[in-house]
Amino acid sequence: MIIATPEAMVALGKEIGASHNFVLLEWELGAGKTHFVKGFAEAKGIDPENVKSPTYTYIHEHGTDLLHVDMYRMDDENEHFLIEKGILEKIQNYPAVIIERPKFTDQYVDNTRQTICITKTSPTEREVTIL
Repeated sequence: MIIATPEAMVALGKEIGASHNFVLLEWELGAGKTHFVKGFAEAKGIDPENVKSPTYTYIHEHGTDLLHVDMYRMDDENEHFLIEKGILEKIQNYPAVIIERPKFTDQYVDNTRQTICITKTSPTEREVTIL
């Protein structure tokens, strides 16, 4: 599907958030993922204004309701970091989880996860593929 506005990306996030609790989010830089996550968070009862990208912090915890992880900067050498910091354990224990640029997916037990790919097709449009 093609998404043409940030508001439409937020609406898609809300729609997915209303029916899913575990999302793997593949994206390109600047593709609108934060708008998607804001909508997802809102569907979970979280103020979307509190949603920020965890690119440099790796993880944002929104109370006990939503765990937002960004693995963009991680590589295979960082798997021990996930274990040491308890991130893999947190992934298993939160009621709702979004993982951007997911890695180590064989370690996630949730079989109901939804994978979403967002690709920039133009300066204003994004192609969203739901797998």
